[in-house]
Amino acid sequence: MVTMPFVRCMSSLATYFVAFSWMLTARTTHASDIRTAWFPSGKGEFTMEGNLYLPSPAYWPAPGIVLVHGSGPQSRREEMAGQLMMGWLEPIHVFEEIALALQAQGIAVLTYDKRTCGGFNDCSVNEYPEVTPLDITSIETFVDDAVQATKYLQNHEAVKADSVVVAGHSQSGQFIPSILLDKNPSLMGGIMLAGPYSPINELLNKQNELSVELFDSLLDLTPKEALVSYPLMQDAIFLSIDVNKIANDEYNVTEGDEDNVLVGGATVSFWQSWIELADIAVQDAAKISQPLLIVNGDLDTNVPSDEARDWADYLDSVGASDRYELAILRCLTHSFNCIDVPDFSEPFSPSAIGTNVDSQLTDTLAKWIKKHAGIPLEETEGSPSTNSLQSTSGSSRSYIIPYTFLLGMLLGAAVW
Repeated sequence: MVTMPFVRCMSSLATYFVAFSWMLTARTTHASDIRTAWFPSGKGEFTMEGNLYLPSPAYWPAPGIVLVHGSGPQSRREEMAGQLMMGWLEPIHVFEEIALALQAQGIAVLTYDKRTCGGFNDCSVNEYPEVTPLDITSIETFVDDAVQATKYLQNHEAVKADSVVVAGHSQSGQFIPSILLDKNPSLMGGIMLAGPYSPINELLNKQNELSVELFDSLLDLTPKEALVSYPLMQDAIFLSIDVNKIANDEYNVTEGDEDNVLVGGATVSFWQSWIELADIAVQDAAKISQPLLIVNGDLDTNVPSDEARDWADYLDSVGASDRYELAILRCLTHSFNCIDVPDFSEPFSPSAIGTNVDSQLTDTLAKWIKKHAGIPLEETEGSPSTNSLQSTSGSSRSYIIPYTFLLGMLLGAAVW
């Protein structure tokens, strides 16, 4: 089998902003438009910037959705170069593709640049002040920014205020319960897009175990051979060890110095807040009254679909079965593209890897949002039913590349 290293996960977006600058300015498409949006950051210290995708005025006031990023410096487009153990030939602009698809179905969408994504790190073109890992000492910083984004969308003239939902991808999936419970309870509901149930230290352990399994099944490498051949695997294991020490209060750091010591590119205090977030999310999920949609791809290696099932099992156990819907989408990855293969554990042709966000996801989102907003589904619309394993024929587009493997999706500055 032929392999090649993936150049890097978080590549500069500068080229893409030039090539696709027409996408980032107001434009008209079938009477829909994309506008630049500005709103205050969580603490009001600067102005956040993003894109507002408005459907045709015929849909106004429209239901709306705010898309909140996963870990790492992410732009309003949420560019993803791959998932754990696998890289794509070209990045997928996850949020942009979701936004365009939902906009076409009459839903307003707000995406925004994360505060760690700006001109200072060639991540986006905005006026954000420069930040370093030492400036981010709590994950609540990102939660508060997301709350401001939801309030902005609710107050827009083209949007029906009581029909706005918040969707968190990956890391921010754990933001959703607390946002719905007490940070903005006026929201209609929340969506967890590959949102972990486990604390981050446990998730890192699972990722390492899955990596070892994939090295064995796809490359026929023993754990020792994998560690020698792929040094980033060593980094991932060391990070997991350190984060587990933090979780167990065993990490050697001077009391009061948690904001100044970095582990894997983030402060100890940031890791502590991220670990605590999982417990908070679980507790708050049992108390909220709004509906939840829990979505996961069954080929997601960053956040395996078992995490979504754990959410469902927990909500069932606390008597909240009527407040959530579960959608495990067949063949979808952490980027929500489809790898249409009969057995993911066996080597497969790279032509099976989809290059776009699959319509399974966007159709499922649109159907759920419209149902809870009281909007009848048009006969031409359709989506896989939730609460069951989904099926699809996969993306019609494909490309031929050698296998590429990507480790360290949560390492270094990518954490915050």
